[in-house]
Amino acid sequence: MRSTEVDTLITHLFTGRPARSIRNHFVEKYLESGTKPLTWPLQGISADDIYSESRKQNLADPYPLLAGQGSRLLKRGQNAKDIINEIVSSANSIISSSVIMNTLPISDSKEN
Repeated sequence: MRSTEVDTLITHLFTGRPARSIRNHFVEKYLESGTKPLTWPLQGISADDIYSESRKQNLADPYPLLAGQGSRLLKRGQNAKDIINEIVSSANSIISSSVIMNTLPISDSKEN
């Protein structure tokens, strides 16, 4: 994946609700058409056959490529398990260093 957060946009195109999507050929052509998407849930329902077929054929262009702003953080070949493991490892490192440095906030157990 070579996209970054500047390659995304907020659109109602895929579901009828606002969502951040990676720009692809489908998005560009839809935007060029000037056609307004249907409201939720009708937009997603009406386009589901396109999304289902593109998923079956492993085609990214007509498929909703929903993404947050952190897409530049992805590494080539990284799967969901790798991402979760990296997040947990980072969190554990932060917690460990906070405990060692005695900076982790501890609540007072004497509350009424």
